[in-house]
Amino acid sequence: MLLQAAEDVSAQLAAVKSMLCGSGDAEPQSEVTAQLAQEIYNHNLLEQLITDLAKIDFEVRLGSSFCTAMFVLM
Repeated sequence: MLLQAAEDVSAQLAAVKSMLCGSGDAEPQSEVTAQLAQEIYNHNLLEQLITDLAKIDFEVRLGSSFCTAMFVLM
């Protein structure tokens, strides 16, 4: 159960990173990025992610650290 949750978090954070940075040759869309940021702020997910960072896999932490930095810079 815990392993499945970690895999789900990893997949979701990869999707968030893709929305923020684009993927391959696709550029990020500013409308999608703005909507994503607004939803994350509305649901206080950034604080939750930082609080639970120690509970997730190292590779996932790297991706979430990147996402956190992107939101701080917005």
